[in-house]
Amino acid sequence: MKRRILILNVLFILFSVINLYAENIKICFIQENGTKIEKEYSATIETLVLFDVEKMKTVSIENQNVYKSVKVLELQKMAFIENLDFINMFPNLRKLYIGYGVKCSSVNLKNLKNLEFVEIAGKKIILK
Repeated sequence: MKRRILILNVLFILFSVINLYAENIKICFIQENGTKIEKEYSATIETLVLFDVEKMKTVSIENQNVYKSVKVLELQKMAFIENLDFINMFPNLRKLYIGYGVKCSSVNLKNLKNLEFVEIAGKKIILK
């Protein structure tokens, strides 16, 4: 019994330390009027959905960091976004969904070696 309690305490401390030093995902949305809105997401998140709401008119997303935990990215209702190069900050991306309303004239996916599936405005492309 004491051994189980000791193991549980060690695991609790281990997970606490891991979460303490985990860096959150910070994404900066640049609006049509030049305003920058920074949103923060959990560092362990695997699925990330980005979208504009009512008065938000995101024209680009900027970040210098690389987020390895994100495996599924979905973009919805981002009609004003012009450049999708920010997708490369998710190197372990496996699935990419680009919904209706997102301008998608060209997307560079060469750096995304783990990408298996892409859906653009309902059209599915299976890569692996």
